[in-house]
Amino acid sequence: MDSSYMKKNIVDLSEEELITLGFLGDNAAPGIKALVEKVRANPARLGTVTCFMVDCLKRKYAARPSPQDAAGSPTSPTSPTLSDAETLYSQLSNNCDALTVIAPDLISKFEMHFWYHGVSGDPLKLLWRSDLETNPYPIPAPGTHFFKIPTKTAHGVFGTRLNAVWDTVAPQILASMKARGLKYSALKTVRFAIVEDGKEETFGPVVVWIAVPPNSTSARAVSDATPDILQILNDAQVTGVVVEWYEGLVQKLAGPSLMRVEDNTSPRFGLNHPFNTGLGIPIARQSDDAQGTLTFLFREVKDSNGDPSNRILALTNKHVSSVDTITDYDFDGADPQHILVCGERRFTRAVDEIEEAVNTGLRDAVRLVGELEELGSKAGGQEATAIRRKQNALDDKNEDNTTLQTFSAEVNDEWQDTNSRRFGHVDWAPEISVRVDQRHYTRDIATFTVDAAKLENFERNIVDFAFRSIPPLQSNLAN
Repeated sequence: MDSSYMKKNIVDLSEEELITLGFLGDNAAPGIKALVEKVRANPARLGTVTCFMVDCLKRKYAARPSPQDAAGSPTSPTSPTLSDAETLYSQLSNNCDALTVIAPDLISKFEMHFWYHGVSGDPLKLLWRSDLETNPYPIPAPGTHFFKIPTKTAHGVFGTRLNAVWDTVAPQILASMKARGLKYSALKTVRFAIVEDGKEETFGPVVVWIAVPPNSTSARAVSDATPDILQILNDAQVTGVVVEWYEGLVQKLAGPSLMRVEDNTSPRFGLNHPFNTGLGIPIARQSDDAQGTLTFLFREVKDSNGDPSNRILALTNKHVSSVDTITDYDFDGADPQHILVCGERRFTRAVDEIEEAVNTGLRDAVRLVGELEELGSKAGGQEATAIRRKQNALDDKNEDNTTLQTFSAEVNDEWQDTNSRRFGHVDWAPEISVRVDQRHYTRDIATFTVDAAKLENFERNIVDFAFRSIPPLQSNLAN
């Protein structure tokens, strides 16, 4: 879905817009169509339902096609070819001008908007890339329906020549940009994992990734600046690297702080567990996504030399922290083993759990409206208490649904990039052993140094059980 529609209320959209979004019309899934019609018929009670909430449910329908739609059709809401970018894709793929290069742009609008498809909830806008001629981007023919947009995921860069010389070349790159009057929001390195339709995931080349403030420059200007950057890299014996420019605002590269543990009355309770400061934080090696958990946090009082220390460390397992489990880990400051908050699989599951909560909340709100209508239709006015309680429940549910939408946007915007989820780096990880001292204890232990900025909301070592909606056991009084 076009990100500009995410926060818009269903009741504020025209029928034409709702048809374009796949919420109404002949191509809308029956359940989605019925729900949207219910919302439009009850603006006073369901006026806060947004396109995001309905789209979450629509994508759930799309993930479970009915038998007659199993093969998919180009316009069916159950088609596997549809994605979150379907509205924008529909607009651009049917516009011949968007599929070709038109001055002053140096790339097509289609490539500009979809080159970073999958990298974030609000995809970045590509300005220019140095491998434009040697690595053409697939462009669909006008009107094509069965075209799968390649999906990318950003990963860190490790063990390359560029890592070794980055502290030298990065200032030179910034100086060359300044000489040309170019401002920057961010300068970093990245590798993209790419999944194309019907193919295995592949990794692209190392990318020098440069963000410039929106509307601050042109594609021609950054294209003209690129050869200078490539020359700086070549002089440092760094080859095979691509320079990519995109528009982006200044953001903290260290990523957000861990969230606080929520009270069980909050709709975020349980759902924010992968991102909060409660013990059992899910972690993963950034190098290969091996996953585990954090046991507890502690502060170092003195370092190995006996000098005062204020480092914060976390305890985990050797098999989580190191690929090689049969030798002691040697810390390499130039190429540390980074530990993330949430690996890719856990992050994906967390997003799915949030969206499922949105789906449940939306269904509950619609159900409560139906129950209120039924109570209101009864004669005699004997249902005043029930109506009041149902209305209070509906108000709470609408408030919770709005909170969950904000929470979903926060997770997707701030936590999706793996570099934003960096928690620290491995500090000590001896080999796994099953013959420790004369008692032959098993040792599978490691510590990693924690980025203190991630613990802004940390209070103490507490456990977040993250249980949601578990009813109490009922005793059978008849026995």
